[in-house]
Amino acid sequence: MLLSQRDMETDVGVVKIVPFSETRMEGLLDLLENEGIVDPLYGSRTTREKRAARIRERIASGLTRASFVALRGGKVVGYAYANVPPLCGETEQGMAWLSVTIPLDEIGQGIGVRLVERVCAEMRAQGVGLVRIGMLDSWRDWCGFLRKCGFERNERERTEDAVLPPDTRLPAVPETDEVMRPVRLPEDRGRVIAFANQQMAKDLPDSCAPEVEGRAWWENWPEFDPAGFLVAEDREGEIVGYLSSVVVRDDHGARGIIDGMDVARGLVGTRLRDRLLLQAVRWLRSKGVTDIRYRVHIGYRDEQELFDRLGFQMENEAAVWYKSTQ
Repeated sequence: MLLSQRDMETDVGVVKIVPFSETRMEGLLDLLENEGIVDPLYGSRTTREKRAARIRERIASGLTRASFVALRGGKVVGYAYANVPPLCGETEQGMAWLSVTIPLDEIGQGIGVRLVERVCAEMRAQGVGLVRIGMLDSWRDWCGFLRKCGFERNERERTEDAVLPPDTRLPAVPETDEVMRPVRLPEDRGRVIAFANQQMAKDLPDSCAPEVEGRAWWENWPEFDPAGFLVAEDREGEIVGYLSSVVVRDDHGARGIIDGMDVARGLVGTRLRDRLLLQAVRWLRSKGVTDIRYRVHIGYRDEQELFDRLGFQMENEAAVWYKSTQ
């Protein structure tokens, strides 16, 4: 059962769950600098300034639709937020991605459960029916936490991180009929979004128009570089594939993250994906990056076989967990 609004704000344990605001930024940054668990692909260690910029960007862009902190005596002792990607037609109910941060010495105190309850209540109020979160299988305590919060593991939606060893010799880039080039902004934005929607939703509602104003989801990376976003066009000039790659730099060096690759359904069995991947790897290596990674969705269009063939090694098996807000 969800806690009432009054219970959440006036907890007898002197922990309050309140909406995040700019006045809590410094306390939140203190918490994030000492977080015990980070996503091995996206959770890079970075500067306070970049963390703050990413938080502000997510909120300003409308990507983050719920954001709460737990306070004890004015100190931030927990943080949870939900992003709702602007992918048109993905589900009638809407779907949000959850993130939770709790200090190691606060685990087991019930703070995380209350944060998740508050985020889910907010998502329900906004008409979002499902909340999901990715979790490594090896993080057994966190998997138990999700079960306690009412999440269920989806065995059909599993991922692994494909990591390219630095000394891997790449095969030659195959030739295909498509034209490949870096994205051109702003003219390509709406076309890419429309193509992505077609791939992700079998029956896209007629009223679901692509968002052509403002930044697209793949521009939310502070490190976004148009030169690293590849677009493939057929002979008629229609977009038939894309891939995003960025260089993330932190105290541990530089990492290349390849993200969001997709091609038209009829081209899955061709070498277009090989060409996109190899071009992205070459671009990242030209930037001096040797640590290159991609999150493979097991069972989706034989992605695992594709990365195995190109010399990537798999690690960090994880699954997506779901919870209804109803």
